[in-house]
Parts: sequence; structure tokens; C-alpha cells
Amino acid sequence: MNLFTDFNYRVIKSLTLVWLLLNMSSCNPNEKSEGCLIEVNVNDAVKSIYLEEIANDIKFLKLESKKDLLIAEVSKLAIGDSSIFIFDRKQASLFAFHINGQFKYVIKNPSSTDGRKFEYIRDIYYDSDLNHLFVVDANANVIYEFDNTGLLVNDIEPVIRPASIFRLTSSSWVVMNAWAGTPEYPEKLYVLNDDFSEILGSGISNSKSGNITSPNPFTKHEDRVRFIHGLDNAVYEIHLDTISQIGKVDFGSYYYDEALSEKPRMQMMMEFLEGDYAGLISNYFEFSDFITLNYTRAGLPRSEGAGRFVIFDKNQNAVVQHGRNLVIKKGDISIRFPLFRLGNSLGSYMDFYDLNKEDVFKANGNGVNSDYGWYSDLETLKQVTGQYDSPILVFYNVVN
Repeated sequence: MNLFTDFNYRVIKSLTLVWLLLNMSSCNPNEKSEGCLIEVNVNDAVKSIYLEEIANDIKFLKLESKKDLLIAEVSKLAIGDSSIFIFDRKQASLFAFHINGQFKYVIKNPSSTDGRKFEYIRDIYYDSDLNHLFVVDANANVIYEFDNTGLLVNDIEPVIRPASIFRLTSSSWVVMNAWAGTPEYPEKLYVLNDDFSEILGSGISNSKSGNITSPNPFTKHEDRVRFIHGLDNAVYEIHLDTISQIGKVDFGSYYYDEALSEKPRMQMMMEFLEGDYAGLISNYFEFSDFITLNYTRAGLPRSEGAGRFVIFDKNQNAVVQHGRNLVIKKGDISIRFPLFRLGNSLGSYMDFYDLNKEDVFKANGNGVNSDYGWYSDLETLKQVTGQYDSPILVFYNVVN
């Protein structure tokens, strides 16, 4: 190597190092690095985050309710185009509403011809390309595909014990299985072709804990599909031929360790949930300037509240909100942490009895009414919400 070549080599090496350092200090997952680090101190969570202080354009959507079609529990929720889909685990039924809250239909079982019932629903996903809804039933080892009227059009069996589904490109899908946990059927993330007949790729090679999923593991930012790993707290970007880590949430001294990962799956999960760990990230949503996520603070009794909500500002490279509860200050009403997204808005829901606490114990059994629609005034919303009504959805934009 001559002096000129050596000089060029050293210059290029130095510039490359500077570029890497700059990228590693940045928290912009759009850049091709693993430097997006969200540092969360689990002990810093405040008791309550007030919605009015972090959000604007707050709107409430009352769903149409009928006596024989009330929602008991929102276990899964998806929004697509002009429809809202809610799976009620207690009733094992899937409800569909127009975006204005008007009732569309309910699916009480996948097929009325063969007597099948919904068993353990891990995910619901609306595909805007097909205008079809996909319901992932892990126990039945099937993904049901329904058209826009609620008619079953397909039974898909792409992997053992499916857990979630997401469209990757116009001709490919990404599907996650979970709790398989055997050498024959390892827990993996799969990329499949358009009719689910061929596996194009699978797995995350550098994950120590399998590809364990949690609620809403797939998300889309701009044109990029991302996967949130439930235990190793990493964010992966998925392409047809590659799955690469582009970010991570660091909980400091609370971490999922190597010794735990080597234990049998059920024992590992039990110890994780009972131990002094932080993790099980869910409902990760990314916007241009900030990231929001939920995580379960393991090792805490349920009465102390294990859930946490974090808002991370990508411009400040810092956590700006971190709390144990999300509350509407006006009326002191608790709402769920964000669990869906519509455009630039986040979405939560609140139960009718939280809105009308003073009327719950005076109910006469005739609390249902057919009013529905969008509201911005809580007092008006209370008046049109019956004592035995369905949940109310809350839409809001996070203030930067």
C-alpha cells in the first residue's frame, strides 16, 4: 500500500467512524443503523398522564348499541378505511361498525354451516388492498378471511399456531406464530407469498429469546413494516429478503437475561412474568417526530398496576412522558393506553361506567339507546350514553 493509498484509506476509515457515531447517537429509525435507543427508567413513571396536557383534537366516538348486541370486553380492535372492528373475548364475537359509530354486523362464529366457534383470537387485521378482514385464531391453527359484509371467504393455515398477520408488500405477507416452542415447530416470523402457499423467509437470527410476539407486534411507518419483539425489546424492519434490527428499548438493569432464555418456554415465561423484569412491549406506534409504546412492568402485583405508557420524542432523543395511567382530567376518567392508530391520531377506549359512574348503581336495565356518532363535549356524551352501553372510542393527536 503506497502513501497515497494509505492516506485515502485512513481518511475513509475516519469519515466512516464519524458517520457511524453520528448515526448511533441519533434516534431516527429511518436511517439504516441500530442506533435508535429508547432509554426508559422503569422507576420514573408518574402516577397519571393527563390527556389534555399531551394531546389535542380530542374526539369521542359513541358506538351504536342494542340490547342484544352490547360489547362486553374489547380484547382486539382494528380500524380500516371506513370501518371499526372489535373482537369481544367474553362473547367470542366480532363486531363491525362504520367509522361514524353505526352498527354494521356481528360475526358470532366463523361459519354457520359447520358449527365452528372462535377459540383464542390473537390478532385481527384489516387489509385495505382486498377490503377484507383477517382474524387469527391460534388455538384453531387458522386465519379466517372475511369479506366486507362479514362473509367467510377463506380458511388460511400458513403456520402452526398463528399469532398475527400483516401485509408486507402487494404480493407478500408477514405472519407470526407463537407458543409453538418445539424443535419441529419453532416460534418464528414468516414471510409468505400472496396466497400463503410458499414461505419466502423466516426468523430473526440474532434474537436470543425466539420471536415472541405481544399485542400488535407489526406496525408500519411510511412504507416500512416493523416488528416489535416482545422480550428482547428490539425493533426490527422487515423486507422480503432481510429482517434487520433498527432500534431497541433499554430498561437499564431490568433485562431479559441469557440464563432465562435457556429454560423451557413455559418455565421461562412464568419466571419472566413473576420476576423483576421490564418488557413485553406492545402497541408501538411511530410518527415523524415521536414514538409511543406500552410495556408491562413485570414483577408487580396486579393491584399496583403493571402497565406503563411512554412517549419518546425523536428530536429531543428523550422520553417526554412516562406514566402508569392515562386520564382525562375533566371528570377524572381513566382511558386505556393507545391500542390503535388512524392516520396521525392515536386511539384508546373507555368503558361507559367510567363515564357515568354516578348512574351505574341506579341502572334500571333500560340503559341502552341508539344514539351514536362523534362528540367533543363530555357532558353531551354522558347524556347519550346508557347505563349498560358499549365502550366509547377516544381519538387524539399527540402534541409535539
